[in-house]
Amino acid sequence: MDGLTTWVGALLDAERADLEPYLRDPFEGLSDDERHQRHAHPAYEYKTTEGPRKAWRWVDDPPDGDGWELNRTSVDPDAFERFDYTEERYWRRLRPGGACEWSPSPRYVQRAAEIEAFRRILAEYVELRDRCAAAWSEYSGWLEGKPVPEPGATAGQNDPARRDQMLHVIQVLALPLAERLGYRKEWRP
Repeated sequence: MDGLTTWVGALLDAERADLEPYLRDPFEGLSDDERHQRHAHPAYEYKTTEGPRKAWRWVDDPPDGDGWELNRTSVDPDAFERFDYTEERYWRRLRPGGACEWSPSPRYVQRAAEIEAFRRILAEYVELRDRCAAAWSEYSGWLEGKPVPEPGATAGQNDPARRDQMLHVIQVLALPLAERLGYRKEWRP
């Protein structure tokens, strides 16, 4: 079953790598000007007003409410865009409640926690499997006349029944991945 733990571990690593960009603030490290260009400054809210091309009398009228200013940036100093049939003006104002904090989507946070939990189960199983293998090797040495440790010195640490239960848990947790490439029928619980 070493293949199962290796295969599942590789899938979890790949999924975690795919998930990583969604857990970081995409605008971290950008200047205020770059954030305004993307309409993504946490301390501001943004609005766009639009009207017919070359016939828009209210081009300089801000949206309803107080505090609106043109969203002038180094790339767009006029805060204005002209298209085939319409014109747009871009506005910004400070958020009334102060800056909002960026946080990742709860579903991405939950999936990252699930991956971490599965990785911990895999790591514990691999550690237990290796301890059981070492204990079996040690037991083989006892049969050859090597000294036997005191009773209870390793009680519960190298329990093959616990190892088999953990393997079953891993097999059950891997069932939703059964349709992916590389899953083998002998890994089913």
